[in-house]
Amino acid sequence: MPTIPEIKISIENKDLFVKDELIRQGTFLRSANGNLIMYTGGFTAVFPVKVQNEKWAFRCWHANMGSTAQRFKEIAKCVKSSQAPYLCDFAYVDKGILVDGKFYPTTRMKWVEGYTIKDYICKYAYNKEKLQKLADAFLGLIKDMHERGYAHGDLQHGNILVDNYGSLFLVDYDSFYCSALKGEKDIIQGLIDYQHPARIKNTVANEKLDYFSELIIYTSIYAIAENPSLLAKYEVAQSDKMLFSRKDFDNLSGSAIYKDLKSLNNSRVNQLLDILSLYLSKKSIKDLEPFDKLLNISSPPIQIKTKPTKPTIPIIQPLSSAPTKQYCIYCGTPFYHATSRFCYHCGKPRK
Repeated sequence: MPTIPEIKISIENKDLFVKDELIRQGTFLRSANGNLIMYTGGFTAVFPVKVQNEKWAFRCWHANMGSTAQRFKEIAKCVKSSQAPYLCDFAYVDKGILVDGKFYPTTRMKWVEGYTIKDYICKYAYNKEKLQKLADAFLGLIKDMHERGYAHGDLQHGNILVDNYGSLFLVDYDSFYCSALKGEKDIIQGLIDYQHPARIKNTVANEKLDYFSELIIYTSIYAIAENPSLLAKYEVAQSDKMLFSRKDFDNLSGSAIYKDLKSLNNSRVNQLLDILSLYLSKKSIKDLEPFDKLLNISSPPIQIKTKPTKPTIPIIQPLSSAPTKQYCIYCGTPFYHATSRFCYHCGKPRK
């Protein structure tokens, strides 16, 4: 595999060596001193690039991909065909860059300008309505994921973005799961504070990868909406987690966060804690059910009516053979998927 300096040389000469046709038309972003802006992590280097008025993340590998190339091909096909508004435009290019005479694969993903969900929660900690709306939108998103049989695989604050309109987007699809990947290995097991203790023993990717993380995130949002002081007490802004940490899962009822959430005397939070206790009694993530099916909600979640808004990022239009778009009657977000029952923007049930 090429080294990062070798990759940068090819990008500096993009007209010759960048073979992704869309990216080759763009301009790679640079720092004030003229150096290429680059983000590294794991086995990849990511370069932001502007193509006309759109910003993309162009990713190159500097370590062996192993068998993941086929995974990315399937993930790209799934993302493109789904038209789900919370999934960013994503493409895998088998011969995306030429480095030192050899072709290497690349990916590109539409760049979303926004806050991580944790930063958004911190910013609006004392705006209860915004956080309740965020919780409902998150619930609508995960319900749609369940209906499609999708899982993100590494669902945590850094991989969930919220734009200025409150719309949610999932990023980083390395561990993404769809039916085309049934039987594939569970290769990325996520941040430990978001994962069931049994996740480390899981070997096969499946649609249940996110169930535990979803509960942790939803419970955190809902609890902070009820008591914003939890943010400071658990140093959420400075940490790599939300309210719960891995050690809490070893003795949930004896943990400080459990006692603090119980003291809220909130029926919804108490139900969520009961479900978390149930989850932790399971020996495998394959034994989990979606928490929303276990949650006894006697009345619909609080919703905030908003004026219809257009999607904040361009969405690939459906093929001519696809069903006609329909729109959420509450916020105007389009439905592209015939079986979608919940709005991805405001969380309300589809009528």
